This record gives sequence, C-alpha cells and structure tokens, in this order.
Amino acid sequence: MIDPLKPLTSKIFTGRLVLFYLWIVVWVALVLGRLVDLQFFKAEAYQWRATQQNKGSRRLVGQRGDVLDRQLQELAVSVPVDSVSAAPKQVDNPVVLAEQLAPLLEVPVHSLRNKLAADRIHVYLKRRLTPEIGAQLRANKFKGIYLEREEKRVYPGKEVAGHLLGFLGEDGRAWSGLENNYDSHLRGASDRIVVQQDGRQRSFGRDPNPPKTEGDTLVLHLDSTIQFAAEQALETAVESWGAGNGSAIVMDPHSGAILAMASYPRFDPNKYNTYSTQYRRNRAIQDTYEPGSTFKVTTLAAVLNERLAKLDEVVDSRIGSARLGGKVYREALRSYGDLTVAEIFSKSSNVGTVKLAQRLGKHRFQE
Repeated sequence: MIDPLKPLTSKIFTGRLVLFYLWIVVWVALVLGRLVDLQFFKAEAYQWRATQQNKGSRRLVGQRGDVLDRQLQELAVSVPVDSVSAAPKQVDNPVVLAEQLAPLLEVPVHSLRNKLAADRIHVYLKRRLTPEIGAQLRANKFKGIYLEREEKRVYPGKEVAGHLLGFLGEDGRAWSGLENNYDSHLRGASDRIVVQQDGRQRSFGRDPNPPKTEGDTLVLHLDSTIQFAAEQALETAVESWGAGNGSAIVMDPHSGAILAMASYPRFDPNKYNTYSTQYRRNRAIQDTYEPGSTFKVTTLAAVLNERLAKLDEVVDSRIGSARLGGKVYREALRSYGDLTVAEIFSKSSNVGTVKLAQRLGKHRFQE
C-alpha cells in the first residue's frame, strides 16, 4: 500500500535540510568576513591596542654615590634593602590580608586596609624593611604582595663626621651637610623602563640594556683617623670646661685642605630622627661669632703684604699708647713694652696690632 503523505514529508525534510545548509553557509561567510575584516582592514589598529595593553613601565632609580675620605674609607654608602608593595587588583580579601600584615609590618590595620582596597595598580605598604621582616614576607608569600629592592643610606662610622656628612630622610631626600650640597652629583638618575606585562599587570620582561643611572662617588680631603681624634679631643675639652657645645677644624696649612671638622654634641646620621635640630647643627660652619684675635692674622698679613713694616721692626706696645675712636686699647692679661712685629703676632698684642692697622688705613684694611 502506498503512503500518500510520504512525498510531502520528504519534501519538508529536504527543505529543512537546505535551510540548515544555507544557515551554515551564511554563518561561515559571516565568520570569514569578520576574520578578513580583523586580519586585513583592522589589523593595524588591533595590533596597536594589543601592544599598549601588553606594555607597562617601571621607575628605575639609580644607586646613590658613595662618600669616601682621602684614604678611600667609606663615610656614606647605599646598601640594598627590601620594600614591600601590593597590587590591589590581585588581593582577594583586603580586610583579612591587612590584619595578617599589620603586626608584621608594625603599620595600623586601617592604613593597610585602605591601601589594599585602593583602585590602583601599585601601592607601597612600607619602605626599607629590616632583613628579618623581609625574610618573613618571602616565607609567607601573600597573594598580591611583592618585595622590591631599594636602597638605604648607611654611615659606617656612625657619629664620625656626622654633622659634616648630613643625612637622607625616609623619602631618600638629602636634608643637610655634604649629602645636600652635592646631592645633584651623588643622586642616581631616575628613569622609566618599558616592561611587558600580563592582564594582571605582572611584568615578565624588560629592556635587556637599561640606562646607566648610578650617582657619582665623592672623595673628600677629610681623614677619618684625624676626624675621630678631633672629635674625641673636642668632647674631652667641652666636658672638662663644662661648655654647652664646641667645634674644631683641622686644616693642612700648605694646601688649605680640611682634614677634620668636628662639632659637639655629637650626631649619628643613621638615627637622625632621634636628634633635635640643634644636635644636627654643624657649628663649625653654621654658627656665627666674632673672630676676635684670630683676625690679627689678616691684619698683620696685610701690613707685611703692603710693605708697611718688617718682622724685626720694634713697635711701642705699652697700654695707653694706642687710641682709636675715643677708646684706649689694652691687652688681655698684661701690658707689654717694646715689641717687634714678630712678637706682636706671637704674643697676640692688641695694642701693637691696632698701631699696625692704623698704617693700613680704612681703605686698604677693608680690601
């Protein structure tokens, strides 16, 4: 018996199969068209976008130059230390992680929580860690927490030449002394290097030839041995006489090189934040005071330079023999009689020096 509906069913099936094939053809055509569009017409734009997403930068800070004495002994050096930072986008639970890190880093929980929850790619949690804390962080390997190498300024001699050297603050900024005066030479150059990074901003490649950024080395005329001796002698003198402070300078008379420059009370730049401003003051060059008899050297040198006297010339240096501006000049301890110019210098005679200064006159004396 022949089924009259069979031809109709066969036609319906065939029609549906044709539609299915057409749909596949259309879908393949659309996919191919999209591929052609991406590969040929928009390839350059998408390549540029991919490169930008894959490219990042890191700040590179060069190591600060050392400070050495005349014997090339280290007075100030920079040593590598760890700093801990976080990538907030990689942190799963900022609250829990902050509670775990707070006691280890000795930082308030709320401060860490705010940093870990910040909408930032990178944030520092604490700078310049102790080796012990750095080792603990390496052992725990907290997710999203990274250790970065930075530098810390160290003064091996501690208090030796502390006032002269100055110090660096926690932010690496030079605040006083030679550190500040020669900062542009000592400070390492800062530069940014291009690195490759993944979708979580983790770097996995960098420039194989980064720029040179190290600072210069500063070599002083200062001698650490003489400096230490000067500081010891100064401390003994100040303590013996019950003075509030003191300063001492040792200079090579042939070259003018400063071999030592000491101030008391002493100062350790490694612990600068434990000292008040007055303790950090380099009194040898920062305090002002009347030069007193030390300026007689200038006066007598000028007289000899102008050929107004000879070393063996005799000058009446008795009290009352020198008057200037209505004032009678006296000596510090006793009265002298006739003195040669050389004796006026050796005995530091006030009367004799005033008389020789009058030969110079105001104009030549000022010059």
